[in-house]
Amino acid sequence: MKLKSYIGQVYKTFKVIEDLGSILLNVNSKIKRNCVLVSCVECGYKKSGLISNFQKGLSCKCKKSSKNYEGKIFGNFKVINDLGYKLGVSSKKEYRYLICECTDCGRSCEGMVQSFRKSYIKCDCTIGIRSIEHWKRINRIYIGMKARCLNKNAKKYEIYGGKGITVCDEWIDSCRPFAEWSLKNGYKENLTIDRIDSSLGYSPANCRWVTLEDNSRYTKRSTPINKILEIKELLKKGHKRRDISVLVGISYDVISNIDKGIRWADVI
Repeated sequence: MKLKSYIGQVYKTFKVIEDLGSILLNVNSKIKRNCVLVSCVECGYKKSGLISNFQKGLSCKCKKSSKNYEGKIFGNFKVINDLGYKLGVSSKKEYRYLICECTDCGRSCEGMVQSFRKSYIKCDCTIGIRSIEHWKRINRIYIGMKARCLNKNAKKYEIYGGKGITVCDEWIDSCRPFAEWSLKNGYKENLTIDRIDSSLGYSPANCRWVTLEDNSRYTKRSTPINKILEIKELLKKGHKRRDISVLVGISYDVISNIDKGIRWADVI
């Protein structure tokens, strides 16, 4: 009786190129199993195994690599090139490799997906920048600054990003240049970031570090009397502070100070 040949059969992405027949899978086994040699119709990768596994839908790794990681962020690394699967340095097993660029210093390095995902790989500059004095607070201010300008779901986006306020190209991609500028331009723990011209965005030429009191004075100076009167009128009519903030383009904190009489109480 002639046995069925599997040569030419296609299972998912694999095509059978050689029928290996019934063979023992290991020295301790007494049962022979039907095995075949297959080749991926998309990438040419060859693999041998049980015909039953290929019939159940076993696929090639090239199909797994159809997901592209380019542009994805892992911590301080951004993927700039997805290399797909290749043999590990000291292993015969294939792993997914990426080339990533540090968002702080721009250096690139290669490694496995899981190494970037689990933060096993760290850039030398990243280790160093976190030792900078005041880094945590400066980074927190930087994150808040970007959120106000770029994140439509942020609390104050309407009066920043919604009004065209942006973050300059020099600062947009990394906190490092912002932190270096801050430490060279008067940053202290009791100061806050302030834009010199409130109609312009965040940039080295338009920012300074000031006290909260000075920030309030600058805000008062830049708030026209007619705006203050309009705000007070809307408050009297029962409008919510946040709605007024969006309507007149003045920050929620300023509206709150007016409502509480902390600022501009002399303006009737």
